[in-house]
Amino acid sequence: MFRLPYRSSVLCVVMALLAPASQAADNSWVGQKVILKHEGVKIGHTGADGRPVYVADLTDIAYTVLKEEDGWLQVRQGGAADWFAKDNALLVDDAIAYFDERLRVNSRDALAYAHRGRAWRELGELERALRDFDDALALSRPRFGWLRIRGAFHEEKHAAWFRNRGALYEEKKDFDKAIRDYDEALRINPFDALTYLDRGIAWKGKKAFDKALADYSEAIRLDPKWTDAHYNRANVYKARKEYDKAIAD
Repeated sequence: MFRLPYRSSVLCVVMALLAPASQAADNSWVGQKVILKHEGVKIGHTGADGRPVYVADLTDIAYTVLKEEDGWLQVRQGGAADWFAKDNALLVDDAIAYFDERLRVNSRDALAYAHRGRAWRELGELERALRDFDDALALSRPRFGWLRIRGAFHEEKHAAWFRNRGALYEEKKDFDKAIRDYDEALRINPFDALTYLDRGIAWKGKKAFDKALADYSEAIRLDPKWTDAHYNRANVYKARKEYDKAIAD
C-alpha cells in the first residue's frame, strides 16, 4: 500500500507556481531535470478520502522537479502539476551510467536507448542523442503485429520517442525532419498536446504561421490551462500583428 502526498486541487495549482528555494538549498532534486526509468508513470495525489487521485500520464521522458517531499517528486505535465514516486526517476547526470548498464545486460533494450538519448540531449550531446533515438526506433520497429499484440499503451511510448527525435531535429534547425517525426508521433497518439506544441514550434520555424496557429490551438483544446501553448500562440499572433489576439493569449 502506498500513499501519495495529500493535496487539494487548489493547493496543487498554487504549489506548482511557488519557487521551492528552501528545499533546493537542502540538496534536494528541486529545480533539477530528471529522466524517467520506464514508461507508464502517472502523476497524482491522495484525496481527502485517502484514495489515490491520478491526474495525468507522463508522456515525456524528462521533467523538471518542482517540489520534493518524502520520496515523491512534483512535476508538470502540460497544465497539470502533481506527484510521482522518486524511485521512478534519475537525475540526468546519473542516467547515462544507469542506461549504459541496462544496455550492457541487454543490447536490444530499446527503451534504454531512448531514455539515454534524452539524457544525452539534456547534456547538449545532440549527435549522441540522435543515434540513440535512431537505435531505439529501429529496434522497436513493428514486426509481425508486435505493437498490435502489445496494445495501445506500448504504442504510446513510441510516440514519445518520435517526438523526442523530432525535437532533436528541431534543435538542429532541420524542421522538415522534425515535422515528419511529429506527424508520426501524432499518428500513434493524436491526443498528446505536447506533440502539437512542438510541431507548432517547428511550423513557426518554417514561417508557416497558419499551421503553427492550428497546432497551438489544438494543444490548447487538449490542455486548456497549459500556459506554454497560450504563450507560443500569442507570439505567432504578435508576428502577424494580430495584437488583440496576442494580448488575449
